Amino acid sequence: MAIHYMDDGSKSKNSGYILSTCGFSVEECNDFILFLLNKYNIESSLQYNNKIYIKNNSKETFKNLIYPYICESMKYKL
Repeated sequence: MAIHYMDDGSKSKNSGYILSTCGFSVEECNDFILFLLNKYNIESSLQYNNKIYIKNNSKETFKNLIYPYICESMKYKL
């Protein structure tokens, strides 16, 4: 997840995070959303163009999960 976020992730204007998953099908994105919820209790939703939005109430959980794996030069994205 950290690698994906460093490559295709960004902060959302709504204070959450966005994972660009345009290359994945809707079904694959929904599977990943369920995985995030069931494994890490991270709430997210599927947005336009198959982008996954990490909701603001799960922002800190997501950040704490991936932070140890983020390269120093990419920490600005968090």
